[in-house]
Amino acid sequence: MNHLVARRVIAFAILVEGGVSAIELRTFLDRELPDWLETTDPVNTPALKNAGNLSAREYLTRRLRLLEAVKSAAARFDDLDVIAAPTTMFTPRVLNEQAGPGRHLGAQP
Repeated sequence: MNHLVARRVIAFAILVEGGVSAIELRTFLDRELPDWLETTDPVNTPALKNAGNLSAREYLTRRLRLLEAVKSAAARFDDLDVIAAPTTMFTPRVLNEQAGPGRHLGAQP
């Protein structure tokens, strides 16, 4: 398998299987701010609940995939200047009881 195909396979696996942000956030909340779990954004709640069931083996597999992707990505940016910016230029709206997460996500700025 050539390197380009291998990188795409790794990236696709991370996309489909998920990364590690939910389990790391869940671990932080469990340890440091357990009362905050009840107040998380409803859009993120399923990922945080599922993160509690992620095995150590799966977590380590995901971490290793991310590290492989980082190694290959770093070399590709040697000759470039990169600016990292938010994915949206709009400030998120405040969720209230009348406007649930579905309505919030579908709202136009």
